[in-house]
Amino acid sequence: MRWWKWRSIPPSEHGSSHTLRSLGASTRLTNSIAESQLAQWLAQVENMGLPPTRIELLEQRTLPWPGFEAPQECFLFRFGYGMRDSEFSNVGFAGPTSKAFSQDLANVSIDDAFAIFAGWDIEHPEVYETPANRLSTSDETMVYEWGQSLQGERFDSVEPAFLASFFGNRVLVGMGEKGGRQQPFAFDGKELVSLPSLNPTPDSLTLTYYLWRGREFFHTFA
Repeated sequence: MRWWKWRSIPPSEHGSSHTLRSLGASTRLTNSIAESQLAQWLAQVENMGLPPTRIELLEQRTLPWPGFEAPQECFLFRFGYGMRDSEFSNVGFAGPTSKAFSQDLANVSIDDAFAIFAGWDIEHPEVYETPANRLSTSDETMVYEWGQSLQGERFDSVEPAFLASFFGNRVLVGMGEKGGRQQPFAFDGKELVSLPSLNPTPDSLTLTYYLWRGREFFHTFA
């Protein structure tokens, strides 16, 4: 608990003090609403089926968000489910929408976590994916050349999963292997994006793709 030492406040300062208290109360209310939204989402049968036993705010930011003209209040929470001998926990998002993934984002940076959730929330006709086994001849050639450029110093081998189009930009998403360890990646011909903290699964491929999309979105609109 924080204890305040009161002092005599001149009449001219009473208004500003009241404003600060009002802002603090408003912030706490906003945080509580976002926390409740995520807890309700987690409690749905198709998600976790139960509200979390523990939830705490990690970060609050005002960010541009897909589908909104004005910046939105966005929240990251750490939530957990207490079990008899252990606890399951993860990072969830609330604000313009609510979401949590099956992969644990605990070791992902705050910036990247926001980008992953933003990338997930993008829906547009000019954003789509084509599986690697259904590419056109020209796209196969590009994917092959990009794969070759990644092999050697960055990866020993590359296995493409799909090629995505994002408002005209192209990005290759796949699994690279280095020293016997697999790692999901997204590569747009210039920048390599990866999430080495995640287990190499199909879900981690998708999250790496969302990370690339979210970074592109924030780079454009932030």
